[in-house]
Amino acid sequence: MGCVCTRRQQREIGVVWLRPLAGVLLILIGVIWIGQGFDIIKGSGMSGHGVYAVAGAVVAAFGIWMLWGFAQGRGWVARR
Repeated sequence: MGCVCTRRQQREIGVVWLRPLAGVLLILIGVIWIGQGFDIIKGSGMSGHGVYAVAGAVVAAFGIWMLWGFAQGRGWVARR
């Protein structure tokens, strides 16, 4: 049976998944940048430059923080 929801509730349900999706994407981007910064992933202008490893760590940490906040109940617990 479908949910009888207001438009606002429908929007909130859709928006709830933006945070974990963005978190996963930031983690992936951060890991790639770390790999390039440490010259594990070769073939780009970022390869071998430690600045990108640091930037990747910051980006990945932010992504982890986003997922952690979501998992702590701000997204998985049904709101009433």
